[in-house]
Amino acid sequence: MYAGDRKNIVFRKLSQTALDDIIMKHERLVSGRREGMRGDLSYCDLTGLDMRERNLSQANLSGAILADAQLEGTNFTGAELFCTDLRRANLTRARLRGANLRGACMQGADLTKADLTQADLRDGAIAQRGPGGRLHLLRHDQSSSHLPAALYREDRLLRFRHSYSFSITCNLSHAILRHATVIGANLRDAVLDHTDCRHASFRDSNLTHSSFEHAVLMDCNLTNTVKDKANFEHAINDRPAGHVWDAFEEPIEELLAAHERWMQSGGGEGAPVDFTGCDLRSLRSLAGAKLTALSAASANVVGLDMTGAELQGANFRGADLRYATFRDADLRGAQFTGARLERADFRHANFSPLVLENGQCVMTNFEKAHAAYATFVGANMDRARFEGADLRYTDFRHAQLSGTHFGSAVMEGLQCEHSALREATFDNAADIHLLAS
Repeated sequence: MYAGDRKNIVFRKLSQTALDDIIMKHERLVSGRREGMRGDLSYCDLTGLDMRERNLSQANLSGAILADAQLEGTNFTGAELFCTDLRRANLTRARLRGANLRGACMQGADLTKADLTQADLRDGAIAQRGPGGRLHLLRHDQSSSHLPAALYREDRLLRFRHSYSFSITCNLSHAILRHATVIGANLRDAVLDHTDCRHASFRDSNLTHSSFEHAVLMDCNLTNTVKDKANFEHAINDRPAGHVWDAFEEPIEELLAAHERWMQSGGGEGAPVDFTGCDLRSLRSLAGAKLTALSAASANVVGLDMTGAELQGANFRGADLRYATFRDADLRGAQFTGARLERADFRHANFSPLVLENGQCVMTNFEKAHAAYATFVGANMDRARFEGADLRYTDFRHAQLSGTHFGSAVMEGLQCEHSALREATFDNAADIHLLAS
C-alpha cells in the first residue's frame, strides 16, 4: 500500500562541508583519478547549498531536496534526478543533457541558458519502504497555496495509473527557461504553466499532453515537436496581442514628445498617449520616458524596459507586465489592479502616494494583481494597497512598507527582511511567514 506524504520519508541532512567531500570524490571518479567514488546523494536534504560549477555527471540524486540550491553552471549530464525537489533552485547554465528528471519539481527554478537536450521530464514515482514494509510515496508539497487555482488540479500533478500505482507529474510551472536548450527532450505530461520560455528551443521534443498554459513563448522554437493534446491556452507567442505600436499614424518618438508637451502645458498643447489594449512588446525600451498619467490598461508590456520612467498616476489595470523592468521608475499613484506582474523588476521604484494640486493623495493600487516572484527590493511602497494580490515568493527586502495594506493577499515565501513594516496591515492574508523587520 502507498502513502503519499513527504513527512514519512527519511532524508539525510548534509552540511556544505560534507557535501563538498562527496562531490570531490565523485569528481575524482569521473576524471579517472584514484580514490574516486560515485556520488550518492539520494534522499539527501541539500536545501540552499552551493554546488556551482561542480561536476555531478552520472551522480545519483534521486529523491533529494535541492530547493533554493545554488546550481549555476553545475554539470548534471546523465545524472539521476528522479523525483528531485529543485524548487526555486538557480540552474542558470546548468548542463542537464540526458538527465533523468522524471517526476522532478522545478517550480520557480531559474533554468536560463540551461541545456536539457534529451533530458527525460516525464512523470514518475519513487517510494521509500518504512517500518512494517509500508511504502511511502515521495511527493513534494504542491498544495493549492503554492499554485494558482487554474493550475492546482489533482489529476495533473498526481496521476493514477493502476491499482496502487501512482506517478508524479514533472512540474516546471513559474520556472525560467529563457534561452534554454530542450532539444529532443521528453516532456510528456509535464506542466510548464506560467513559464518563461522566451528564446528557448524545444526542437524535436515530445510535448504530448504537456501544459503551457499562460506561458510566454516569444521567439520559442517548437520545430518538429510532438504536441498531441498539449495545452497552450492563454500562452503568449510572437503573434500580436492587440493594436501594435507601429500601426499608429505617428512615430513613437513624436507620440512621446506630444505627451510630454501635454503634461507640461497642463493639456494646452500636445496630446496624451493612449496605449489601452496595445501590444508594446516590439518597442523593447521606454527607459527614461516621461509618461505621467499614461493610459495603458490591458496593454501587453511583457519584457519591456521602463527603467527610470516617469509614470506617476499611470493606469496599468489588467495589463500584462510580466518580466518588465521598472527599476528606479516613478510610479507614485499608479494603478495595477488585476495586472500580471510575475517576475517584473521594480527595484528601487517609487510607489508612494501621489499628492495632487488640490491636496488629495492617490495611493498606488495593486489589488488582485498577480505578482508572484516579482522584485521590489529597496522600493518605496508606503501606503500601497495589495489587497487580494498574489505575492508568492515576492521580494520586498529593504523596501519601505509603512502603512502598506496586504489584506487577503497570498504571501507564501514572501521576503521582506530589513524592510520597514510600521503600521502595515495583514488582515486575512494567507501563508504569512518568512517575514522579518
